[in-house]
Amino acid sequence: MKLLLLFVLFLPVSMVAQKIALIDRGFKRPILFTDSATTEDIINDYFPVHIEDLKSVLKTTDWFISAIDAGGTQIKDVSNVPAGKSTFYYSESVARKYAFHNIVLSTSTSGFSTSLKLVRFDDSRKRAIQKLLIFTDYIKNNLAVADEVSKLY
Repeated sequence: MKLLLLFVLFLPVSMVAQKIALIDRGFKRPILFTDSATTEDIINDYFPVHIEDLKSVLKTTDWFISAIDAGGTQIKDVSNVPAGKSTFYYSESVARKYAFHNIVLSTSTSGFSTSLKLVRFDDSRKRAIQKLLIFTDYIKNNLAVADEVSKLY
């Protein structure tokens, strides 16, 4: 009985906290790092991503940039692409000879799910690539800090 009580008392101390990167939806403010995301973070226009997922999110975004730049033929049959605990959802609409892309990044953390629309159907191919490049630049500029934070835990 004493052993069980001792185990329960030390359980919260021994659990490893999930480190979360809070990404500003406007890509202006620096990424914030926290143990968990709250609804207040979402209200304050932050998007949570697990720190260990940042590199795979970046790699997947770079793949989308290359695929869209090449005409989008590589991604016609793709509907969702996992990136760690996050998922990219992709859909395409073709009007005349032009393809329009919709890319949404979704993540689940702290008991809730949220999404970030990176590219919209009404964006041209050039604008879609530009939006994805802005997102990747934002992540890359903050990645050094994320690496330092992840080393601490």
